[in-house]
Amino acid sequence: MVSLKGDTQIRNTPLFTPAAIGVYRYSAYMSVVGPSISGWILSLLFEDLSGINVQTTLDVTPGASNKGWGNDGLFMFSPAVGVPVTFQLEQNGNPPLPYIMTFTIEQLQ
Repeated sequence: MVSLKGDTQIRNTPLFTPAAIGVYRYSAYMSVVGPSISGWILSLLFEDLSGINVQTTLDVTPGASNKGWGNDGLFMFSPAVGVPVTFQLEQNGNPPLPYIMTFTIEQLQ
């Protein structure tokens, strides 16, 4: 599980590198507070078993109430062996808003 609170971007960061074929479950939650002219995009990036580069994103921007949240439900994936699974958090607009973000990746048996 990764949980972060802040207002800065996180560039493409490795989480783990699969050593064997497996199935994983990813879920994410993020909230932001501030003007609706800015927000954040949380991305999970990996190469699947067929060699396709996959990016799943969670884009959260506050609405008229100056508050916003989002979740990325449950997403199952099977990444390529030996290729890192990474994440990044990108600012979407200005100014950078404070965020609370958490996600979990579980290996299924």
